[in-house]
Amino acid sequence: MRIRSCAASSEAFLACVDCYDHRAERLSERKGKKVAALGWGVPEDLIRAFGMDVFPMWADADMPLPGADRYLEYSFTPKARNWFEAVLDRVGKPEYLAAADSEDVINRIYYYLREIRREEPERDLPELCLIDLLFSRHMHVQAWNEKALGRFAETLEHWAGPCPAGAVEAEIRRSAVIQERLSALSALRKTALPRLTGTEWLVIVGGGFFMERGAYENALDRLLEEVPSWDPVPGIRLYYTGSVQQDTTVYAAIEEQGFVVVGEDHDWGDRYCQRPLRTDLDPIRALADRYMFTPPSSQKGLVRERVEALRESVSASGAQAVLFYSDTGEEAASWDYPAQKRMLCELGVASAQLRNMDFPPELQVLRDALDALKGERDDG
Repeated sequence: MRIRSCAASSEAFLACVDCYDHRAERLSERKGKKVAALGWGVPEDLIRAFGMDVFPMWADADMPLPGADRYLEYSFTPKARNWFEAVLDRVGKPEYLAAADSEDVINRIYYYLREIRREEPERDLPELCLIDLLFSRHMHVQAWNEKALGRFAETLEHWAGPCPAGAVEAEIRRSAVIQERLSALSALRKTALPRLTGTEWLVIVGGGFFMERGAYENALDRLLEEVPSWDPVPGIRLYYTGSVQQDTTVYAAIEEQGFVVVGEDHDWGDRYCQRPLRTDLDPIRALADRYMFTPPSSQKGLVRERVEALRESVSASGAQAVLFYSDTGEEAASWDYPAQKRMLCELGVASAQLRNMDFPPELQVLRDALDALKGERDDG
């Protein structure tokens, strides 16, 4: 990743870069029990309240995949195969793995791992838990999710012992502040003259997943002071929707083509802080509320919900173009595209769609699509 001189002069930003680029090493330095999280909706604050550390499992394009080749069919998406391999290899050295029922592929990974633990105990895999959450906005679903989170709290007590009184509420308050600070930083991408590139934003969000919490809070405070004076970022304002990006490869390629990514709807970007935890609710309800009412990802949500969420996000970010990007095997997002494209045409916003992208991606395919998107804007 090329770092702009204004960002390179920021110790806070470089601390995020260090944790983002050396995530496994930073995790191995941390003391105490660790829980790897797989899927949107794993309640990080509940885990921390029990005195354990938590981090999201990630895909590494350079990782050999002997375990995935042995155990998994090729119908698993490339990133899912990487997540599976990372668990087998105990990347980050987690003692436990919590999987949220946020995608079908997460369920499948969980059940494969459960069988390997049963049949091959010598592999010493992390202890596993599946959190059976439903992504819908109905009252009966809220009650179901609250019960599911209550059952997960019982599992955490088995793993770590009793939760100290008031610890969940304290962690929720702390996370709400972090999410609000991240939202304020993201707003600096959406001003008339953006001060952050999309690539820098990915590093700030993702670096925090692997940084000690106190250090991250301090880094965000300093970035909120520094970023408003950073050089403005030129380029065509682009909104990204689709598959999660857990490294900077795709964003860097987009921005090298003369675009600046001003928003996205995946879990390692804006979606992580779009609905800060509510501190006025019962803690279990607050955790369920955030899971249920965060704008839908490309893997969840009705077509009309996705169309409206995209309309709001594009308008709020001032995007001049939208890129729809889905990895191989992640076809769900493409089902929404015709309705979303019609809405964007009404707004006068150009768009391009890339489907079945490899991991790591073929960057020339991406560059060609971006060149065509520029042409569509010029013709429009």
